[in-house]
Amino acid sequence: MIDLLYKLSDYIKESTETGVGLALKYTDEKYLFFLPGKKYENMKNNIFYAGIGGHLEEGEDFVTCAKREVKEELEADIQLISSEKTWYMHSDGKIENVEVEDNVKPLALYDMIHAEGTPKAGQLYKIIIFNARLSTEPKNLQKYEVGGVIALTREQVVKNVSYKPTLRELVNNGADIVAGCKNLDFDNIYLYPIGTAKALGYILQK
Repeated sequence: MIDLLYKLSDYIKESTETGVGLALKYTDEKYLFFLPGKKYENMKNNIFYAGIGGHLEEGEDFVTCAKREVKEELEADIQLISSEKTWYMHSDGKIENVEVEDNVKPLALYDMIHAEGTPKAGQLYKIIIFNARLSTEPKNLQKYEVGGVIALTREQVVKNVSYKPTLRELVNNGADIVAGCKNLDFDNIYLYPIGTAKALGYILQK
């Protein structure tokens, strides 16, 4: 159990896979997520959505990583927002409030376990989740990784941790198609959250 983290470096272990995820606000009421691109074209009717983010590169700090990933994936800029509270989501799903003394305080520290059927199944992936807001609109998507960008309401983010809606249902209930998503069958594509998107669904219930 962690009561106090003085720096993010106290949480990160050198030998552990580490990355950054974003609770990225599109509007005051909606969060931005990406749908998979050509890299995942073998997926059929069930596809994931996830938060913008990615792996920390050698010599890179978390803030730089977050901004780089948004630039690469969406060709957009962001403003990181220091969180009033930081949550630690353990790999078993337990969530507790912790203190982090960094210039930009993260929303959450997430111990994610790679799912069965993936190349790193069972391995730990530590994700630092920051609050952020778009400074510029997405331009050109990195189509190999990103096939579309959607904005979901807070209620949808929370509900979808235990419910798999169609893309049509999401749009009918307030979601926005921000970019891409062409050639998708809105009535027969079912979406589920992974990584940051899934963690955010639980954290927003706190």
